[in-house]
Amino acid sequence: MNADNYLKKLYFEDINNRTSLSRDKKLFVEYDALFTKKLQILKTLFSKINLDNALHCHYVAYLFHHGDTTEDYQLANEYAKRAIQLGSKESGWIYAASLDRFLISQGKKQHFGTQFKVTNGTWRRYPTNKTTSDEERLNYNVPPLKSIRQKFLIKNSIKGHERTK
Repeated sequence: MNADNYLKKLYFEDINNRTSLSRDKKLFVEYDALFTKKLQILKTLFSKINLDNALHCHYVAYLFHHGDTTEDYQLANEYAKRAIQLGSKESGWIYAASLDRFLISQGKKQHFGTQFKVTNGTWRRYPTNKTTSDEERLNYNVPPLKSIRQKFLIKNSIKGHERTK
């Protein structure tokens, strides 16, 4: 399988796994271990992927967004930005979320407000830069700050259960 086809396969597997898994933390831990191995394979194929293709850049951004390191989040953000520059309309949220993860991983406030953590069994948004406007959020397909938490909880069908990512 060539690198571009592997990238597409990995992207759709990740989407399917993340949407079909139960919210059982043990299953997410098992999936994360499997995903980490796949991400390592992707990194070895990286130089063979056509990154002049907006869709491929979106796939790369999405996958690195689910990585574990500051470097993964930075790559996700760079390729989401590239996908947008190449004409992708769907990469805005990944751009925003990967930037937020990148900033949080450095101990900084997030810019868009897309990232949450569990504190005492309750999902709470990480500290957010208050200077980001809802208009800027909408430019990247991020809902207004006031409604992000509710949309996050509904989207993920989460009722206080901790996820690993």
